[in-house]
Amino acid sequence: MICMTSSSQIRQPTRRPRVGRSAFLTCTPVFWGLARSTALLDIDLVQDTPDRLTGRLLSGDRDVSSI
Repeated sequence: MICMTSSSQIRQPTRRPRVGRSAFLTCTPVFWGLARSTALLDIDLVQDTPDRLTGRLLSGDRDVSSI
């Protein structure tokens, strides 16, 4: 999808936030709240181990992550 501005400039669509999640119980309340509010439909979610999520975060593959 390409959005046009009033000055006829082409604007790229915004990218969905890239979020990493570990399977630890301490992360459950945050992601339960996101799921309950349907916010999970608007993010690119990946579940992985904390060490891999840290690597993805440092490499720029994720915007935010629980580590």
